[in-house]
Amino acid sequence: MHRDALQKAVKFMVKNKGKEGSSEKAKKTISLIDKAAKKKVIHKNKAARLKSRVMKLSSAKK
Repeated sequence: MHRDALQKAVKFMVKNKGKEGSSEKAKKTISLIDKAAKKKVIHKNKAARLKSRVMKLSSAKK
């Protein structure tokens, strides 16, 4: 698990907010975030913040 993978996944969500398939990508991104927090790559509070932002982006209307 690398931070680069997380950053790319979150940037992808920002770029494609509200588009079709974003909810599927959100699930994968949240899974990556959870794994990174579990392995202590990122802090658990940062993981919670990122997951909140990803969910917000996946439900956003464009």
